[in-house]
Amino acid sequence: NVMPTPVSGFGMAYCTSGFRGAALTAIDLKSKGDVTGSPAWNIAENTPYVPSPLLYGERLYYLEGMNPKLSCVNAKSGELLFSKISLEDLGRVYASPVGAGGYVYVADRDGMVAVLTDSDSPKVVATNKLDDGFDASPVVVGDTLYLKGNTVCPMGLSWLRHVGVVRRVGQGSHGRLSHSPGALWSGRCMAVFKHHAYKIFVTVGDEQLSGLYAKGAVL
Repeated sequence: NVMPTPVSGFGMAYCTSGFRGAALTAIDLKSKGDVTGSPAWNIAENTPYVPSPLLYGERLYYLEGMNPKLSCVNAKSGELLFSKISLEDLGRVYASPVGAGGYVYVADRDGMVAVLTDSDSPKVVATNKLDDGFDASPVVVGDTLYLKGNTVCPMGLSWLRHVGVVRRVGQGSHGRLSHSPGALWSGRCMAVFKHHAYKIFVTVGDEQLSGLYAKGAVL
């Protein structure tokens, strides 16, 4: 019952499961035939049941089961860098962690999003409470972080509303989300599915871009 999606890098595929056991296996992509007994390296504890691992630079991050406990290995060697750092403000996690701007983002099912430094000794620099829960994994496109929420929306179309700004990710405020009421794209309409979707612009340097929120998954 393997749920996490394999990731690849450095000539290897990283496959993991945390169901009725624990396994994180690095497989050389040049291997042929049955490679069961000849992985590049293998980890046998604290691996994820639902969330996929995150390969960010040479670090491979992964959660324990569905719990907010983060571990990390060197993706090339399999060396354990740290184990089971507890993200105390988070609950159950289905969404995979993502990396952007030198930070790692972990979103839980209750709408908490932790922001950690990308480091061998990471620090939690912010924890954001959003008004939805997240089972789907966040997606980074350029300087934009997209989060798709769980709340059912009965409407087929919905208006965009302004919810705030992610200020200076990588500098100063460490990715804290501010919630500012008001209209941003009033009069613009989008086709939607039945779930909420946040569109939050990540800023670079001194430039600050507004975030968008739509009741529905943006098509």
